[in-house]
Amino acid sequence: MDALRTAWESGADRLIGYGLAGLASVAGARGDAERAALFWAFVEAYAERLQFTLRGRTLYEKQLVGLVGTEVYEAGRRLDVATVVEKALA
Repeated sequence: MDALRTAWESGADRLIGYGLAGLASVAGARGDAERAALFWAFVEAYAERLQFTLRGRTLYEKQLVGLVGTEVYEAGRRLDVATVVEKALA
């Protein structure tokens, strides 16, 4: 959480993406499918918008099987960065 907060405060877009990817993976491992889907969907859409490749993607995806295409996932793709960071830090 501290890394995400620091990335947010410094405007480090890619690090925000990696921080949220990590939180999505942890949520998936803990069985919190809704939080995992929301964060992961945002990360995928954010990476597309920023035109960067998320390195180590398969490490995150192991915990996120079956979340793509769900209603929460689709909602996560439409979130703005401020909203998702606020949810993550709450």
